[in-house]
Amino acid sequence: MVHVVDDDPLVARTVARILGRAGYRVQSYPSAKAFLDGASLTGPSCVVLDVHMPGMTGLELQAELVQVAHPPAIVFLSGADSVGVAVEAMKGGAVDFLAKPFEARALVAAVERAVGAARRRYETRTGTESARALLGRLSPREREVFSLLVQGLRSKEIAGRLGAAVKTVSIHRGRIMDKLEASSVADLVRIAERAGEDPPAR
Repeated sequence: MVHVVDDDPLVARTVARILGRAGYRVQSYPSAKAFLDGASLTGPSCVVLDVHMPGMTGLELQAELVQVAHPPAIVFLSGADSVGVAVEAMKGGAVDFLAKPFEARALVAAVERAVGAARRRYETRTGTESARALLGRLSPREREVFSLLVQGLRSKEIAGRLGAAVKTVSIHRGRIMDKLEASSVADLVRIAERAGEDPPAR
């Protein structure tokens, strides 16, 4: 989904027509408030956003969108080309900044990059959330064993580190594999990486 936020109806229609012909689903909004009130941002998405609008400006909306669970990728449009504004927009995470009037192919290319960026960011975030949810199934002791497993320690070494019996560690290891739906230590390492956990050095 591509959302177009521009208070100029002609620009909004032009953008929607160009992107519609390129195969995108497009929804237009006449203001930042209308977008915040009506847009669904539950999956990967892109916003083609005018910089200068009455009420909340494009840059102000960009700052608001950083707070949502799955921030959309942003392509800015500006009728008053300003290097300072462009720099601020890009520092805020915008994918591109196009000056009006823009070429259709430049717009489509910018949106294509933005959609790709939004999809990659969405997949990374959902992967992290999923991995953390899996780790939430573990008991505190299982988390300790898990942390040592992903460091590459064997059951005997883990037992020595924790002051536990090898048999007890083996039981914990089996439960960890079941709870995390893993079949190998390599699977556990991948889960730790997706969850953003950096195991301490051995």
